[in-house]
Amino acid sequence: MMTPGAEFSWISCTTFNTTYGNMRGHFTMKNDDGEEIIILCPTYHMKCLPYKTAAERRQQILRRKKNL
Repeated sequence: MMTPGAEFSWISCTTFNTTYGNMRGHFTMKNDDGEEIIILCPTYHMKCLPYKTAAERRQQILRRKKNL
């Protein structure tokens, strides 16, 4: 049971076919009487940090080896 003022955190993950995306949802909890209540999570936006594809990394490795 959570007491007033208590904090709750969680870890979650997902995959996107693009470099950005949105998530939203809800938590289902029970109150002291055992009734289920819904806690809405507002939409939040996610953007992928700069990255290199596997093919780009392979090319970079090949260039480094070539320059040795």
